Amino acid sequence: MPSVTLDASNEVPIKHRVTLVGVDGQSFAPNSSVNIGIFGGNSQRALAHAVAHVRGDGSFSWGSAIFPQRGCNTELVAVAHDTDGTEASAVAEVFCP
Repeated sequence: MPSVTLDASNEVPIKHRVTLVGVDGQSFAPNSSVNIGIFGGNSQRALAHAVAHVRGDGSFSWGSAIFPQRGCNTELVAVAHDTDGTEASAVAEVFCP
């Protein structure tokens, strides 16, 4: 069964004012694509989205910066789904140093 992990951090130089997010997935269909969305808590509006290529071993990695920066301990949700409708999600709180 496919799964994803989400990392979110405000550990950037103060002048950048962004939240960095990283999504890693495994057990997706090899050599396919997944749609990824990052959402703020219960919000239906995507803060970031992209399409990532799934490697031959069924894994993928994707990262982005979200502007404006999210507050410390704010909950973010990552959702990844493939063309067959298989979906996996993960929740993380924004880390602040």
